[in-house]
Amino acid sequence: MAGTPLAVGTVLPAGADTPPTTTSKAVAVAIFNGILAALAGIPALIPDLDTQVKSYFVIAAFVLSAIGSPIIALLRPNQLEQSVQIVDEPGAHAAPEV
Repeated sequence: MAGTPLAVGTVLPAGADTPPTTTSKAVAVAIFNGILAALAGIPALIPDLDTQVKSYFVIAAFVLSAIGSPIIALLRPNQLEQSVQIVDEPGAHAAPEV
């Protein structure tokens, strides 16, 4: 379905695949980045750690956020929360019947 235009009148039911704009995807990335922020803050919480070990924690957090966020975004399913009908003119249609 990716890259293929849908015919006018096509109804996509709730749960159908959609572009990557769902709230659950954003929440998953935000939680992941929050965990990484906590990881980056560990050196401040444990002052007795060796300076080199502290640097490793911070570097690991930044590397994981750069690599992990896009991966999480790709792995989260994109699904409609309500049914949608493809129309010629936006606003010029009735609610879709599923």
